[in-house]
Amino acid sequence: MAVVIRILGGLNLLLVVSLCLYGDAIGFPSLVNRKFVKNGTISIGGIFPIHVGASFRPNYMTMSQAMVYAVEKINNDSSILPNISLGFEVYDSYLSKRLAMEIALEMVNRQKMSSLYEGNSDQERCISHSHGLGRIPAMIGTGTSSSSILVSNLLQVEGLPIISYAATSDELSKSNVYSTFFRTVPPDRFQSQAMADIACRFNWTYVAAIAVDNAYGRSGIDYFRKKSQEKGTCLAMEGYFPEPTHNLNATKEKIQKIIKELKTLENVDVVVLYCTSRGAKLVMEEVMRQKVSHKTWIASEGWGNSRKMLDENLMPVIKGLVGVVLRNSVVDEFVEYLVNLPSTYRPVDWWTKFWDEQFGTVNPKITREIYINKMHTSMSANVINAVFAIAHALDAMQRCKEPFGLLDGGKCPSITNPKDLLRYLHNVNFTSPVSRVHFDANGDPDGSYSIVNLQEKNGSWEFTQIGSWVAARNVPLDLDDAMIMWDGDSKGDVPRSICKETCSPGYRQTAEISCCWECINCGYDEISTTYGAKNCTKCPPETIPNPGHTKCLDVPIVHITYDSSVGKAFLVIGLLGFLASVCVALLYIKYNSTPVVKASNRDLSYMLLFCISMCYLAPFVYLAEPSNLVCVLSQVWFYLFYTTCIVILGAKTNKIVLLFQERMPRSKFSSGFGKFRHVFFVVCTALAEIIIIVVWVSVDRPSPYLDKSNDRMYIQTCKPSVTSAGKACSNILMVILILASFTCSYFAYKARKLPDNFNEGKFIAFSMYILVISWLAFYPVYLNIHDIYSVVVLSATTIVAATGLLFCMFWPKIYIIIWRPHKNTKQYMKEQLTRHAFRLDTAETAARHQKNMSTSSTNEAISVPTDTQI
Repeated sequence: MAVVIRILGGLNLLLVVSLCLYGDAIGFPSLVNRKFVKNGTISIGGIFPIHVGASFRPNYMTMSQAMVYAVEKINNDSSILPNISLGFEVYDSYLSKRLAMEIALEMVNRQKMSSLYEGNSDQERCISHSHGLGRIPAMIGTGTSSSSILVSNLLQVEGLPIISYAATSDELSKSNVYSTFFRTVPPDRFQSQAMADIACRFNWTYVAAIAVDNAYGRSGIDYFRKKSQEKGTCLAMEGYFPEPTHNLNATKEKIQKIIKELKTLENVDVVVLYCTSRGAKLVMEEVMRQKVSHKTWIASEGWGNSRKMLDENLMPVIKGLVGVVLRNSVVDEFVEYLVNLPSTYRPVDWWTKFWDEQFGTVNPKITREIYINKMHTSMSANVINAVFAIAHALDAMQRCKEPFGLLDGGKCPSITNPKDLLRYLHNVNFTSPVSRVHFDANGDPDGSYSIVNLQEKNGSWEFTQIGSWVAARNVPLDLDDAMIMWDGDSKGDVPRSICKETCSPGYRQTAEISCCWECINCGYDEISTTYGAKNCTKCPPETIPNPGHTKCLDVPIVHITYDSSVGKAFLVIGLLGFLASVCVALLYIKYNSTPVVKASNRDLSYMLLFCISMCYLAPFVYLAEPSNLVCVLSQVWFYLFYTTCIVILGAKTNKIVLLFQERMPRSKFSSGFGKFRHVFFVVCTALAEIIIIVVWVSVDRPSPYLDKSNDRMYIQTCKPSVTSAGKACSNILMVILILASFTCSYFAYKARKLPDNFNEGKFIAFSMYILVISWLAFYPVYLNIHDIYSVVVLSATTIVAATGLLFCMFWPKIYIIIWRPHKNTKQYMKEQLTRHAFRLDTAETAARHQKNMSTSSTNEAISVPTDTQI
């Protein structure tokens, strides 16, 4: 068994040697030239990216010096690890995963070989760079999540714990996979939760997410998606781009596609960007190139307060960004420690490079300003906490008394056994010079972040703290909204980042699909009263929605009133027509004894003028609010005055025809009943109609009626009849009206050849044409519409008919009376009568002569022989 172990150890040694040689071959310094060592009873290993590629990073060097500072502080404190001195081995990984793996493999083999090959000079020669074979029970590192995943996998082979100061990927919180991993920096799930809380705070329900395509970016966005969905926020898009350290062109091409897609999302004004400052700069340069504006960026801690982003060219697109960054802890004692370092302090090559590059030949001296501008990083505080965590775990192991140990059975651990140290690290809980330190079951600390806003102050751009996020608080997010400058240089409006505005009352909101929905109008008889209503409510019976469909109203009872524009128009027209009728009547009265007025049948003319004037007043009845009286008057007005007008026309025409059929006036024409028989006939007709109307009102009186056939409005109208008796009366009146119309038309035809001053036939015909056309237009409309406009149609038809009668029957007479008075004389009338009589005699003589000629020709034709030549 021992032989097998030694063979495996030898193979591991060969692997270490090959890695060392390979490292030298590709241009990186050898392991011995990349480390800073101080021996102690127990040493702690550290992996730091002091160089990034060929570039020296003073702020990352400061992290490694923070480890040195913490170790020295612990060694100078007698209350912790008495009689034990801590040592350290600090390694520069050049931010290379392979070099970080090389260091981790060194530690793993050190752990194995410390017991197997101690004192063997052949093996010691290969690893002489380490200045001894002392065990390293714990490591601090690395600078990235991806390299920490690789290193942690390797270290847990020997149970070596590692505490990271910068790896934030949630992948590393899987304790069943990375059982020896701890960290003093909050994992990304807390950062993602802080971002989700910010989105919820400002009601951003539809945002975009862009991230670098590695464990840091993918796990951050994955957790942000989960937490934001719980709070009602959805991702409009997700885009991942390769790390720019591999293939820069491929990275730029992918970013170009992502930004092009982002540009199409007009409703998305907020974008979460998970990456480092290098990737963020490439993204912002592409955003500038594609002229994508009015986006608010939520920055991860990888670039949210990086001074590399303070490029004036990028300000138009990144000003006003909100960054979730690590707490910017400045450990005053550590700063004082650095300030007091003399320029002769050059324990390792990178310190020599620092003094030479930063100061040159000038007297080198670290000041607080130099520290803040060139050396500070918030991760230095995390390094100090990591060293103190290991020290406190070792101190607890040293002070252990059985049976109170944490091992099985209460046993105490071996202080150099990394697996025992692992158990004690899970149990640490103390306050360091920086903050409180403890680890949960996954090896994670409490989440704590600063929220910053990129603002312009005094002509320069700064990351201003506007709040904080602490997981341990009941309400983790604490923001001062008044301090936020959304436009960077001005307060601006809070960005809106939603797929769709919440549906207002009057609409129903469809089910959400990825935080999007549609707003659909409530139905014909439905309402909604709240924003975002999922369903509309049906209105109760006899109610209807208001125009906005936000509440139910009683169905309106409508009727054309005098106050409406239509009502006012009809009243004005009716009043003008009535006044015109009165004026004509007054003119007739003035010229009552003139031949034209006498010839037009004065009695019937005055009766006709009265009926016409009543027709003009009909809209005053039709437009009145329906009542028992109004409903009766409406029928009286329609049948009585309308029919009477037509009967008068017929009587006038008949009287003229009879007059000229007598050839010459005789005494009997002016005697007794014959003089007034046409008036009597008109009066009898009117009385007959009145009797029918009285019977109608008695048996089935027209009454107000609420027409509910239209469920949008109830029409207040009159119902002429309900029973068959009432309908019969209505039909009789209509038959009388029709018969009167035909009779009038017949007499008008017979009077077509009377003298001009007496010939009213053609004017009566015109009147009848107007009546027929108006009623042909009226009845189909009146019988087929059942709304408020039926009253309008009735009023319009009545006024049109009245105007036709007034104009056709009286305008010719008025014209003669006023503008042709010479025709309004007895002499002119006699001439007209004489000419008419002469025409009749001539026509009769010609007719008799023609008849005689036709008879004579017939007789001669009968007496001619058949062989006569014609």
